[in-house]
Amino acid sequence: MFALRTLARRSYEPEIMDAGIGSFSFYDQSLNQIEKVNDWTLGYRPFLRWIAPQLTEGCAVLDVGFGRGALLRKIWTVARQGGIARQLSGIDLGEWSMNA
Repeated sequence: MFALRTLARRSYEPEIMDAGIGSFSFYDQSLNQIEKVNDWTLGYRPFLRWIAPQLTEGCAVLDVGFGRGALLRKIWTVARQGGIARQLSGIDLGEWSMNA
């Protein structure tokens, strides 16, 4: 049975993606599906609208929990369109992130 969890307190339980999802193929497929949902629902738009004016010359962006780097690629595109030099970096607990 599904139990509702409260958001009143920080959970320290490992996330499924960080705790080991089985195989690299399943991990990669899961991230691909998340990216598709974000594209279909226009989920990236609010963040990209917010960050675009922040992308000033020489700025640096760190994406914590970057997965396959989809958001970093979107930020890179926005910065490139504005002719802004940028330094984009990502870190992730998932051992498969760099290969996805």
